[in-house]
Amino acid sequence: MADRFPGNITLGGTIVIETVEQRERVETALSMFADACSHDYGEPSYGSILIEEIPGMLTDGYLVGKHDQARYGMFEEAEDALRKAGISYDRHSSASAEYDAEIVRWRPGMDLPDEQIATDNGDAQIGVDRVQKMIYDILFSKDETPYLDRIKNFEAAFMAETGQNVIALEIFKIIDNTPREYE
Repeated sequence: MADRFPGNITLGGTIVIETVEQRERVETALSMFADACSHDYGEPSYGSILIEEIPGMLTDGYLVGKHDQARYGMFEEAEDALRKAGISYDRHSSASAEYDAEIVRWRPGMDLPDEQIATDNGDAQIGVDRVQKMIYDILFSKDETPYLDRIKNFEAAFMAETGQNVIALEIFKIIDNTPREYE
């Protein structure tokens, strides 16, 4: 049996639906999200979500889902469907036994989600050994890169390692321009 521990996922961004196919992808993703999580830990799953219901379900502008017994704190099938539908998300999985807490972020245009080790509070972490190597590379690099450029490279690498290079999650909004004959 897989390890099960808390995970939460927050949906955001603006989705503009122009075709019936896009609407079906979004509905499928929302259905998988609704099956996988609920509004709060310990509650039954959402069950189903209609696009028209989204505005009334938002918490501070986002659609939030939680599950206290998610497989490895993740929502794999829902996350895959969200990416296929172009829906941005942030996921936080709590630490459990030998597993570190994790933050995962995905935005349209990214090939793969951005993953970071995190605290249980959701703060991104970077290993000491990685920081030491990055600093060593700045101080003792044998290449001809100017020192200030090496520091800028360190800053960019540090931001990437801690997920600060991922655009912040915007409030969740769906603009449905599906042709009227769909209804």
